Amino acid sequence: LASYKKNIAEIVDKAQAAGVKVMLLTSTMIREDQGNDLNQKLLPYNEFIKVLAKEKKCLLADLNADMQAALKAFPADAPKGKQLTSDGVHMNKPGNIMMARGVAEAFGLTNQQLDQSEKNWK
Repeated sequence: LASYKKNIAEIVDKAQAAGVKVMLLTSTMIREDQGNDLNQKLLPYNEFIKVLAKEKKCLLADLNADMQAALKAFPADAPKGKQLTSDGVHMNKPGNIMMARGVAEAFGLTNQQLDQSEKNWK
């Protein structure tokens, strides 16, 4: 975690020094289960990204939170594990849309703009 923090902070600093408007993204869940061990290991990394974004005044797409919210929106009896991913890691079409909305929202698009854009994604 220490080297991750150092390296990400250096990348942000270099990008900002070059005039780049930086957006940071939190990592999405693994296996669509926030409670599993792998996702528990991701927690401090995602927390760091959120803190760094605030400290460095970066845009933030909290895709982990978006994914958690999207998964809660599925019916309780929906098949588990592949609502947003094809294999528990890589996004399927609904997962890609969720991520695209999260990034576009972080850029400042409104829900109305996102809904209009999403019509063209399908």
